[in-house]
Amino acid sequence: MRSDRSNRAKTTFKAPVNPAEKDCWDKLHANGWTTLRKGWPDIIAFKEDKVCCIEVKTKRGHRLKKHQGIVLNLLASQGVTCYRWDPENGFQNIVPPKPSP
Repeated sequence: MRSDRSNRAKTTFKAPVNPAEKDCWDKLHANGWTTLRKGWPDIIAFKEDKVCCIEVKTKRGHRLKKHQGIVLNLLASQGVTCYRWDPENGFQNIVPPKPSP
């Protein structure tokens, strides 16, 4: 088993219970895909030809959970504008980590 982050994600997340979803899940994993069921943003907003994803936190000190960080960073690395929002600070842009050389 490889120790890279994507492979850890495969083994961290629970497979679906629904038989059709489980079948699809298994086929995706067999073909090297990583699947995520947790961590999706609270809000996906659309305006004209733009889309953005927002994770809402009730307080400034509330951090993103592990799954939320993974999903938001993946989306941001694919060009989707992502924010963490709280009432004190408003919108904070999620910038994906730069790939290591």
